[in-house]
Amino acid sequence: MASQRRKLNCILSVSFLSSILFLSILLLCFCRVDCDARDTLKHGERITDDGGGTTLVSSGGRFKLGFFKATGSASPKRYVGIWYNEWDQQTVVWVANRDNPVTDRSTGVSFGIAEDGNLKIWDTTGYVYWSTVCVENSSSTNRTVKLMDSGNLVLRDEQLAKSLWESFQNPTDTFLPGMKMDKHLELISWTGDGDPGKGNFTFKQDQEGEGHYVITKKPLDYWRSWMSGNFLSSDEMPYDYLLSNFSNTKFPLLPNSPKQPRLDNYGRMNYTNDSYARLVMNYTGELQYLKWDVDERNWSLIWRKPEDQCGVYHACGEFGICNINNRLICKCLPGFQPANPKNWDSGDFSDGCRRNSTSSDNSDMFLNLKMMKVGKPDSDFPEINETKCRKQCLAVSLCQAYSYEVAQNSTKRTTGIDNCKIWTSELSNLQEEYTNRACNVSVRVPKSIIESTVRNCEPCGSNLIPYPLSTGINCGDPIYFSFYCNTSSGQVSFKAPSGTYRVTKIDPSAQTFVIQVKYAGYDINSRGTQLLNVSLPFKRNYSSEVKDEIDISWDPPQQPSCNSSKDCKEWPNSNCNMAIDGKKRCFCKQNFLWNGTILNCTTKEGNTPQSFKKPSKRKKWLLLCGMVPLIISVFALTCSITFVYVWRRKKAKEEESRKSSRRNRVLRALDTEKHVKDLMDSGEFREEDENGIDVPFFDLECILAATDNFSNAKKLGKGGYGSVHKATFPGGQEIAVKRLSSVSKQGLQEFKNEVVLIAKLQHRNLVRLRGYCINGDEKILLYEYMPNKSLDSFIFDQKLSMSLDWEMRFKIILGIARGLVYLHHDSRLRIIHRDLKTSNILLDNEMNPKISDFGLAKMVEVAIYLRSTHNMEFFQSNPMFLALV
Repeated sequence: MASQRRKLNCILSVSFLSSILFLSILLLCFCRVDCDARDTLKHGERITDDGGGTTLVSSGGRFKLGFFKATGSASPKRYVGIWYNEWDQQTVVWVANRDNPVTDRSTGVSFGIAEDGNLKIWDTTGYVYWSTVCVENSSSTNRTVKLMDSGNLVLRDEQLAKSLWESFQNPTDTFLPGMKMDKHLELISWTGDGDPGKGNFTFKQDQEGEGHYVITKKPLDYWRSWMSGNFLSSDEMPYDYLLSNFSNTKFPLLPNSPKQPRLDNYGRMNYTNDSYARLVMNYTGELQYLKWDVDERNWSLIWRKPEDQCGVYHACGEFGICNINNRLICKCLPGFQPANPKNWDSGDFSDGCRRNSTSSDNSDMFLNLKMMKVGKPDSDFPEINETKCRKQCLAVSLCQAYSYEVAQNSTKRTTGIDNCKIWTSELSNLQEEYTNRACNVSVRVPKSIIESTVRNCEPCGSNLIPYPLSTGINCGDPIYFSFYCNTSSGQVSFKAPSGTYRVTKIDPSAQTFVIQVKYAGYDINSRGTQLLNVSLPFKRNYSSEVKDEIDISWDPPQQPSCNSSKDCKEWPNSNCNMAIDGKKRCFCKQNFLWNGTILNCTTKEGNTPQSFKKPSKRKKWLLLCGMVPLIISVFALTCSITFVYVWRRKKAKEEESRKSSRRNRVLRALDTEKHVKDLMDSGEFREEDENGIDVPFFDLECILAATDNFSNAKKLGKGGYGSVHKATFPGGQEIAVKRLSSVSKQGLQEFKNEVVLIAKLQHRNLVRLRGYCINGDEKILLYEYMPNKSLDSFIFDQKLSMSLDWEMRFKIILGIARGLVYLHHDSRLRIIHRDLKTSNILLDNEMNPKISDFGLAKMVEVAIYLRSTHNMEFFQSNPMFLALV
């Protein structure tokens, strides 16, 4: 037992001594680390670039100073800088020798207080890479340099008890809490990622004074602080708090950090908390405000300016307007054009825009722009209403625009403190669709640019709507009424069968517009997806498309519609006359032709009347004197000839005029659906019923001559109510003539249905009625001629049916369906055909289907047929569709 006890005591003694030895070694290690982590250099002490990693560490351990190699840099260049110590050693906040790095050929490089008392980086040869040249030369040995826990490097004279130089007064690209922003302090960006050299961008205080800041890009302004607040100061910007309040008494603490900064022996705040924020002038041109995220262990970008290309100062130049949602971000205001078109097309918009023409005050109007960001006004004064603000602008010849801002505070409104802002210099820094503190701006432009006329619709924001495009029923061409103007935002949209799309550009000269599809869920690469309705006058330009945008052109319009000659004053050399379709249009006068491209009546040689120059008065007299003898002789000869000719033709013309007026007159339209139903339901065809028919009346003699007296050679087919013949009228026009049976009562009813209904229906998939004739028992209908006859001649013929591939069959099915949708839904007379079969589907020369034979058709009050659940049963049970499929 005694031996075991002695053995146990021996083991315990050895363990105790081992523990003491381990703790002593560990304590020595900690002391070594603590001794190395110094924050001050005295005279004669240095930090060397020998690879040993000697550094200065602030007392709180937040920052470290030493030699470093820029992150991501492949070159051997080395710098002296300050970076975060404990948690992000990759982020450098200050660099001493940023434009004069240390290379591999340098030997014995060190950082410290030199003999002259300045802080320097130099090598054994005496070459100086960097120095605090602002400090007076002195051989004093009482100077020290200390790295503060705020990140400030301070050179201090202990004997004089004052600071001689500070890195906070000489920053590089980073602004830290505790710095003081004044007119002498600048933040200069790095050259690039991994290159601390001085870059192109500089952040500094604006000349307008405290609270206003500017970013310059050698040597021009790149961004101004008042741009972000819509001609306001930067009161809502987080960096303003950093630049002002941080240097006084406050610091943005991290969550759950109760500690506040306190002043140290150097008169600077000593930060003993984990609150980190910084403002960086990035080499990309962005001023970035960042905070350290404790949970994510990374930097969070809180704020940046400029946010996008439209935030750049003078991005689109004078009178240019920026829209970050468009691929081509800049465009000119209405009434303006690019000052330098070549640079504009290449993406350089800095030259801006210039006015197309000049005008007097009396002919000026204001273009109202919504949701705008605009530069600082030249004058700002109180005004009681917008009308007086507008008059103030018109009274000043140099006034370019005005903005009337209603006071938001009701107590202010009682004192009449609403603001009127006026711009007398060229407008710049305009941005539309701006949501942050946007305002409405009225820009002064010539009246002719924006005044609503029969030709053009009113502008939608900054977008002109050229003829024939239409945003309403009172302007443009009704066929082109596929556009919508959002008056709140000033944005134009295009309404297509596949959805509504944002219009980013309208080019009247090229007759094209561009829509944006990236937000509409449309696949731009899917050419099989129907974007446009084939019946509309728009075509997709595949060759001009770019990412997320589709280029669309519009067809040249027909002659404009009119009600009287006054409506044609916008189109010179035209008169309002009746067209063959029964509608009035502005037809060009004799010797003029309609040109849908330039939207004018042009001479037959292709020139507009304005292009001819009037001869001078002298030339006129010379020409007249030379032609007088010739005119007299020709006049004497022609008078004798024309007298006899005119007398003989007088009675013949009178008779021909009576026949022509009855044959070609176009009768007025039906006023109500009740009138149409009364015409269809009456048992006989009365003379007064002709007033309700919209198609021309033809003489029986003309029809007999065109059909060779209804010869069998001209016969196209025969139905239950009569025969169909091919008629060839003078001029080569071919028309199908349907001769109804003279003894069938059903033939009379079919005749009335065809005349009354088809005359009112206008659709590309319905056969068109050209005219009719009533003469005794003869009842005749005239249709457009279909060279490919009817669908049954193809389907029930083994050889012809082989020519109908699936694409052609699908095209025919879609055409028939469109015609039925028009009959049941879209027409103002709701019609049910009741006799749809292959023999009643006619095919034109391009195999487009057209529904015919409305003898059994009925008109109903409400089109409930296709809206019911029987629609699918109809298509599934109809043998014609089954045969096509």
